[in-house]
Amino acid sequence: APSPPITIVCQLSGEMGNNIAKWGYCLSIKFWLESGEFQDVTGNVRIVIRHQDHNKWVRGATDVKRCFPNTRGYDFGEANTDEFVQLFNRQNEAFGLSQRWSKGGPTPFDGINVGMMANRTEALRHFVSSHLSQPNVTGSRVTNITLPFLYANQFLLADELFDRYYDDLRKYFYFDIGNRECCKQVPDPDEAVFHFRNFLTEMPRRGQALGFSELKADQVASDLFGHLKPGEKIAIITRFTSELAQPYVSALRARGLQVRVIEGQNGVQDFCFLMSAQKEIVGIAYSTYLFWGGILSNATRVVAYSVGSSRKGHRHYNWTNPKLRSKFDFRLVSR
Repeated sequence: APSPPITIVCQLSGEMGNNIAKWGYCLSIKFWLESGEFQDVTGNVRIVIRHQDHNKWVRGATDVKRCFPNTRGYDFGEANTDEFVQLFNRQNEAFGLSQRWSKGGPTPFDGINVGMMANRTEALRHFVSSHLSQPNVTGSRVTNITLPFLYANQFLLADELFDRYYDDLRKYFYFDIGNRECCKQVPDPDEAVFHFRNFLTEMPRRGQALGFSELKADQVASDLFGHLKPGEKIAIITRFTSELAQPYVSALRARGLQVRVIEGQNGVQDFCFLMSAQKEIVGIAYSTYLFWGGILSNATRVVAYSVGSSRKGHRHYNWTNPKLRSKFDFRLVSR
């Protein structure tokens, strides 16, 4: 007989880029549990969504459901109930944790929410053992969450899980390019795309503290696009006004490059433009939007750069998947 069903409660946050980075992590845990590595898991593994409290979730959910067809059957607030909070507290109490619900942790299986694969493996083994030894209780007829459950609250970015599930994730997150609300225009086949995230305009203090500073225009032109020859083409996308991108336009044009700023699109249409690049994508590695645009693209190269003079703060991963190794260039650039 199949083992009892498993529930992964997937905690989302932010807008579209963060949503799919967290959803991708939850999917990877699901794929892992279903892979046969945990031989006693033979039943259904189900993902239940919990959106964040900030109202950003509304726009993020709208964009994700509109443009990623495989997400349309989900209720983004299925675990946003008082009953889920009660289940969370009930599970913690059952495993000897006194912590009540307070926007997340700790949970009995928190090891899945750290970066080390050894911790994740240990946490999943603990969960599977607990799952099979506990009487499997459906905690609520409304949420249909079984106890025990996994609470996943992690971004999938430069991570070993991509080595395993890169093709599965790309297949799951196929994009509705034919929908004009999702995709308005695409780059020319020979056009590089530069994503100017401009974190410091959105979050000047927090962005600085987190190390989200981006290269100035002259350095972008020389260090990131110095390999391009005069006459080659670059398109710039940015979430803020095009005026803020003008220093980059000027610096790149000074090198003899053809440059345009993409205007008149919303964020998800810009994402479609980014992921439709065939030649090259360039942007800061700390942007989930840039990172997942690169993952889902068929671009020949994705340059995800970090700024610094040491390995501290350098977001990178030495993948073994040959597709990822040939596609991603995790560049560390000094000022």
